[in-house]
Amino acid sequence: MGMLKYLYFTLALLFYISVILANTVVIAIIYSHQNLHEPMYLFLCSLFINEIYGSTSMLPCLMAQVLTASLVHDLVFGLIISVAGPVSYITYSYIKILQVCIKGSKETKAKALDTCTPHLVSIISFMVACFISLITQRFDMFTVPYPLCVVLSMYVVIIQPLQNPVMYGLKLSKIRQAGKDLFALKTIELYVEGRAE
Repeated sequence: MGMLKYLYFTLALLFYISVILANTVVIAIIYSHQNLHEPMYLFLCSLFINEIYGSTSMLPCLMAQVLTASLVHDLVFGLIISVAGPVSYITYSYIKILQVCIKGSKETKAKALDTCTPHLVSIISFMVACFISLITQRFDMFTVPYPLCVVLSMYVVIIQPLQNPVMYGLKLSKIRQAGKDLFALKTIELYVEGRAE
């Protein structure tokens, strides 16, 4: 791996910092706005805390292994096994929700689709990550460049924790509006402080 290990380490560090920042911003938005203290947003808050926790347990280990050039694929495989049960339950839940919504009015269908889209994208992304990991674990990947194998095997650890806060933060209108309000408030405060000095 030679000098590329420093590039890989830097990329992993940037992803780790991005995951921490993106999740922390959405957590702070949910925490600071009283109107977001509802079960769905508190559930999302716990999801984002989980993303930070999972990334903190995996990415520093990955970065250390990159520097010592001893990458371990079993980390990702263990992660997949530990979450396969909950994902199958969540998938079952969505099938039931969709069955109820199909029988509902046009407005109910539209609202359900709007609400469930981020969840479904997240689940599908996770399933793709699991599939990629299983393929790279089970089949001869010697014809695939090694850096690509590393990136593909770490997809679940890198992309998923960064995708969720961005997707939920942009898709859910209450979080998006609260974020705009918080950003506008901080900008005004900085402007007023700057003019006062």
